[in-house]
Amino acid sequence: MVERKDDLAGAVAVYDEVAAMTNETWELLEKYYQRYPSSKATGIDAYEFEKGFIGLPASQDYREYVMRFGGGIIGAEPIYGLRFAAV
Repeated sequence: MVERKDDLAGAVAVYDEVAAMTNETWELLEKYYQRYPSSKATGIDAYEFEKGFIGLPASQDYREYVMRFGGGIIGAEPIYGLRFAAV
């Protein structure tokens, strides 16, 4: 269990090293959202991301996901961001 902000930052750093998303994963997400456009929100810029996640560590992949898509749903699983999907 992560109990401190430092622990969370460390967990995010480990994730970035061992579980980074590949170009293939990004392509699959793009194709999924092309097929189901209401399953994603709209992307945001870096300023909005920083403003919305002040002081919270986030992996590079999560940051990129939120900046590209804002948030979304894959199947029945939500991926929370700063915006909501229409579905």
